[in-house]
Amino acid sequence: MSRPLVDVLPGVAVITVLGGGLVGLCFNESLLVSPGKTWWNGDWGVAYEDALDEEFLVREPSIDLFGIVEWWLFGEGRRGVVVGEDGWLFTAEEFELYPGALERAETRARRVAEVQTEMAKRGTALLVAYLPSKARVQADHLGGHRVPAEVAAVGPRFVQGLRAAGVDVLELEGALESVEGDAFLHTDTHWTPAGARAVAAMLAEHVKEGGADWVGGATVTLGEGAPGPHEGDLLRYIPLGPLQAQLGPPLDTLATPTATVESGGGLLGNAAIPVAVVGTSYSEDKRWGFVAGLQAELQADVLNAARQGQGPFVAMDEYLADEAWTESPPRLVIWEIPERYVGMEE
Repeated sequence: MSRPLVDVLPGVAVITVLGGGLVGLCFNESLLVSPGKTWWNGDWGVAYEDALDEEFLVREPSIDLFGIVEWWLFGEGRRGVVVGEDGWLFTAEEFELYPGALERAETRARRVAEVQTEMAKRGTALLVAYLPSKARVQADHLGGHRVPAEVAAVGPRFVQGLRAAGVDVLELEGALESVEGDAFLHTDTHWTPAGARAVAAMLAEHVKEGGADWVGGATVTLGEGAPGPHEGDLLRYIPLGPLQAQLGPPLDTLATPTATVESGGGLLGNAAIPVAVVGTSYSEDKRWGFVAGLQAELQADVLNAARQGQGPFVAMDEYLADEAWTESPPRLVIWEIPERYVGMEE
């Protein structure tokens, strides 16, 4: 794109947004034909907004153009993203202090201890994999942003509660900081395959030190898909429309790890699986290769019981109600809990 065109884009965007708004106002059916709602209690206004959303033909292009203005002039995205340096994006959830977060951290630590007790009754060990925030691990890419001290205090309160209750918890910051290269994706909330594999190695080492006799019960071979561009989940907060590739942050490159698991008798079928992983999209999404990495490090099969978009605590409640637990409890459950969920409201 030529420089003169880029220079006039913000002005064009503003004119388009204002002009589109005027067109939408003039031709909105709710304005021309009353929806029969009373105006004094706000019902008419709500009906008008709904009709405007349905009939405003240039709404999406206007959103894209306004996104260009925010990004080009101010280097900012929509609410939900924190823009760091050199194309690094962070979820705003890692910077937000939720009301009652400290108390919620303590309550959830007690809940984890209850789960550990419940599992122990059936001969299952629990290991909490406590995943630090991307903003903490990649703090050198935050630019002028900082995680508020009140937010940073929530995680330690949770871990302190776990340790006081005798919960086996492994803090994973050291593993992620040891990665050569990036432990997290630039434009995504999640870790890189290298970060996921480093965490899998630390967890496996911890399990082996505990003397688990099921380690090595299978043969696991790792593979890797072809590398390709990855549009991170945080790019949705920077809507640049057709100019995304020209103006937006560079895309990450991702090669998804895969695992083939075999026992002495061939591919594993209905054989008992000794390990289950419960958690979030860090585990559930196969693109990062976390469960594949665990299988390789433990040379054992691993059941992926994580859930996407629900948080680690809801995921555990669902697992405990599932036949995978009630009918065939594993020897070990690894509960992946990201830091940002600890104080978050459900």
